[in-house]
Order: sequence, then structure tokens, then C-alpha cells
Amino acid sequence: MRKTSIQAAVLAAAALAAGAASAVTDTYTAPGTPVAIPDNGNIAVVASAPGPAAGTNVTDVDITVGIAHTWAADIDITLASSNPAVAATTIINDCGGNGDYAGTVTFDDEAGAPQGCAGGTIVGNGSVVQSPLGNTVMATFDGAAAVGAMTWTLNVADDSSICTGTLNSFSVTVTSDLPLPVELSTFSVD
Repeated sequence: MRKTSIQAAVLAAAALAAGAASAVTDTYTAPGTPVAIPDNGNIAVVASAPGPAAGTNVTDVDITVGIAHTWAADIDITLASSNPAVAATTIINDCGGNGDYAGTVTFDDEAGAPQGCAGGTIVGNGSVVQSPLGNTVMATFDGAAAVGAMTWTLNVADDSSICTGTLNSFSVTVTSDLPLPVELSTFSVD
């Protein structure tokens, strides 16, 4: 029995070392968009996910947001997960001056450079950037224990009056590590 357990564990470890998948990535899109961003108000849009398997950790979270707004500095964006151990984090806060916020952007803590906050248009279609607040913003969620089904809430606020906009889309991409194979999780030497 002991020999069989050791052989199974060695085979499982060899499979992992040989390049077997070591992570699972899923993207969840929020239903109900597009939705108007109220002038001097806010909206919360939810993307629910079955969630990573129990016993795993979230290793990366990226969000893709499509917004059209006529005054970029009015927009504040925060992201929260249903994991009570991880606080909500601010992605954008009064960034972009009096230019338009137009198009779709993916906020990814592994992206090359932060999105700038100078005046003018904030993003173009398909941009992949860090938050203007730095690469630690999206990394807030990295390493958190998976809590089964997860809810990701994007809050988009327009913190001034007159100019208006629309949240056209929101999705969250969650990468988690794989749980150990049964052979490794039950491995013991007597």
C-alpha cells in the first residue's frame, strides 16, 4: 500500500512538473449592461461566478470595463468581491481631466504601465493597463482564499453634476490555482 501511494504521488508530481495545467482562468460577464450612470450618482453592477474550487487561491483578477462619459474626471470605479477577507479597492478616482472616457479598457496588475491621468481621453478600445493608482490595486485580490461561488461588484460613480455617461460592459477574469491532485493531498509515508 505504501509503495502504491508513493508511486501515485510521484506520478502526479511528474505530471505537474511536465507542464500539466497549474491554473484555471474563467471570465464572467455582468448581465444588464449597458446601463446609464446617473448624473451625480452611482450604479453597482454584479458579475456572479461559480467560483474557484474550495481549497484553492485566487492568483489573479483582471476587469474589463466599457464606459462612455463626457467628463472623465467625474468617474470613480471600485471593485469588491464577496470574500469578506478582501476589502473593496478603488480602480479609478477622478482621473482624466475634462476629456472623454471612451471605449473599453482592461485593468491588469501585470500590464506594462499605469494608465495616465492627464487631461484628454482616458482609454481607447482594447487598452490593457494598470490602474492609474498603480499595479498593487488589482493585486489586492491575489492570494485570497477561494470562497466558492463569488460575486464581483463594480461600482461606478459620477461624482459631479452636468455630464453623463453609460457603463456599456463589465466582466471579471479570475485565475485560481488548481487544488492538489488527490494523490498528493492524501500522500503520507508510514
